[in-house]
Amino acid sequence: MKFIRLAYLLVLLFLFGCAQKFVLPEVDVPVSMPASVRKIPMTIGILVPDDAARKTEIWVQPEMNSNTVTLDAPTAKMLSQKAPQIFSSVFERVVLVRGEPYAPGIDAVLVPEVKKLGFLFATVPNFPMAKTKFESQVTVKSMLVDTTGMPVWEREVKAPTPSNRVYQMSPEDAWDVMMGKVVTESVIEALKATANEITFSKEINAFANRKSAPVNAAKTNPMPETVIQHMQQTNTPAIPAATTAPTATTENLLPHTMQAERENYYAIVIGIEKYQSLPSSDYSKADATLVREHLKALGFADRNIEFIADEKATYSGIRKAVESWLPRRVSNNSKVVVYFAGHGAPEPQSGDSYLVPYDGDPNYLLETGYPLRRLYEKLEGLPAKEVIVLLDACFTGSGGRSVLAQGARSLVRVEKIDLKKDNIAVLTSTQGSQISTSSQEKKHGLFTYFLLKALNDGNRNLSDIYEYVRLRVENEAKRLNVEQSPAISPDPASVKGRFAL
Repeated sequence: MKFIRLAYLLVLLFLFGCAQKFVLPEVDVPVSMPASVRKIPMTIGILVPDDAARKTEIWVQPEMNSNTVTLDAPTAKMLSQKAPQIFSSVFERVVLVRGEPYAPGIDAVLVPEVKKLGFLFATVPNFPMAKTKFESQVTVKSMLVDTTGMPVWEREVKAPTPSNRVYQMSPEDAWDVMMGKVVTESVIEALKATANEITFSKEINAFANRKSAPVNAAKTNPMPETVIQHMQQTNTPAIPAATTAPTATTENLLPHTMQAERENYYAIVIGIEKYQSLPSSDYSKADATLVREHLKALGFADRNIEFIADEKATYSGIRKAVESWLPRRVSNNSKVVVYFAGHGAPEPQSGDSYLVPYDGDPNYLLETGYPLRRLYEKLEGLPAKEVIVLLDACFTGSGGRSVLAQGARSLVRVEKIDLKKDNIAVLTSTQGSQISTSSQEKKHGLFTYFLLKALNDGNRNLSDIYEYVRLRVENEAKRLNVEQSPAISPDPASVKGRFAL
């Protein structure tokens, strides 16, 4: 009997081996979806990449000496057929799109693709006749973007369990059709699992709520003075309240919720846009202004936030805030946040990194820069329960010079972060020798822009904020033809569940 099974499997391997590229046929498998209690109120376009088909290796039983063959599955067509059916159970309306320009009325575009396609076939023992088990487990990666291409949400979801069928020579099903059914069923299960993730996604539901907000929201919610100042600083045109929806650079970045004040919450917020004798760090003051508003919404009393910007953010001003103002207030149950937006620079002899104050000179950092190492030492010396550092700064210098690209901020070397205590975490806008990019379109630094979006979408844990910001900064930076990837220290696993805003 074992010989029969082995011979049968050899026949299948021979059939595979005769073709360098074996393509599974298209197979129609019905989709059954439970009725959704509540659909997300958006019209979604489903865009399946033309190159979404994926190859995979097929593993056979060990008795076959690890023989493998290559399989091509028509996953692009599977996704085009099944994704609209499945995602219509969670969105109000779903249409299949082929690319830009999108039809009027589409709120966002969902791009699914098969990321991994695992497939296995093996003989089934203890049967009178030789039988073969086909098994597949698919992983689908999906990204939701708005109509400008800005990422909203992304997930990789594996089918919860492998799909499998047992094949025995039958006139009803050819073996290649049976294999096609197994793969299609696994694609369907992965899409269903993705739909479930979408239903409970904070990012997608928050995005939908913003899309459905009334156009005249600005009329019923007058702009705070800080926002008016921000608009003046960034040359943002005034918004006619009765006719124009809020823009992404003003109202959409304001805090969406307010929490009760906490007496033991303290923050230092520094934003240096205009320097005494250096190029500007674009939008840094505007970034800091909105960060202060968000901290107030998170329970930081205005009197407990030391806000210093531009000409007030001198070397002595920063040192006084970090080394005098903060230690006099912090106790053992305090939460501390330090935010900096502006230039940084490396000291060429030591390789140490410095924050550049308003009156700083990169050529004389030892005398005019505030050492990042000193900042961490002073913060670690506090009796605080939790300290979070947020740095929207980067490095573009080499040797004895600091070369600042237009719209860029010079780097703080994140790889040199050496934290001595476990009550401090640092989230930076870049890593390595990358540039921390500002966006003229958004009129903010990319890092701070998505940091504020993360807070508005309900993210509070620093590990969640990091994942949210990293994904979106990386994608937007690529669109701007630069490389930027935020970093966190300690590593994400160590931070998870321990630090929160």
